[in-house]
Amino acid sequence: QKVKPPIERTEDDFDPGAKFHVAANSQYINYFVAHILEFQLYRSLCIEAGEYDPDNPDTKPLHKCDFYQNTVAGDRLRSGLSLGSSVHWSQALEQMTGETELDGTAILDYFKPLYDYLVDYNNQSPPFETEEELINWLGNTYEQFASENCYQQQVAEWDYATDIDNPEKAAVLTQVTLDVAEKRKEWWQQHFAPLNVDDYQDEQLKRQLRSLKNLGSAALSVDKLEEYTNVLQSMRNTYSTG
Repeated sequence: QKVKPPIERTEDDFDPGAKFHVAANSQYINYFVAHILEFQLYRSLCIEAGEYDPDNPDTKPLHKCDFYQNTVAGDRLRSGLSLGSSVHWSQALEQMTGETELDGTAILDYFKPLYDYLVDYNNQSPPFETEEELINWLGNTYEQFASENCYQQQVAEWDYATDIDNPEKAAVLTQVTLDVAEKRKEWWQQHFAPLNVDDYQDEQLKRQLRSLKNLGSAALSVDKLEEYTNVLQSMRNTYSTG
């Protein structure tokens, strides 16, 4: 709970026993299920009350739904709760939501405006006031982005190289190459294109920026990059099987 103990604890101190859920053998899975149901039921009742339209969430977003004193939503909720334990839980859930399984997508629907905002905010070029800020951003935020894309590309490359006659592996590699190039182009436009290398003093940083500002084959159009990738694959296939 992020509370620091007043004294040092050892293996002789059974602190978990002080937690009610441990002593009472109360399973935490209950909270996990309840959290999913909380949003799943809420979304269903909002639709029933006409407060949320899944086909037009911009007009009636889920997070602004209010079905207070709405009898239609109340009747839908009562239809499920009144069953008690007389039926399987999935049947009671169906009465209230029209669904027979847990569905976590309601959480995504509820927080979609926040998610969209964070994606847009994180994609904006950060205000680097100092070289140190830029270096830290490159070593953390950009490093994670680059590592994920490099890993994705290398997995596709390996799968193709170990089964070079497989057209499906070749198609996957082509698609991954196009996807990674598109992401690189987006980051280049948002973060690196506006930067002037001569504005910085650190020589290692300047060399890194010169490299990042060079898109290479990712600068090609989708059609040209796909053609280029297929030519490389054809050459590799020819020389590998020759």
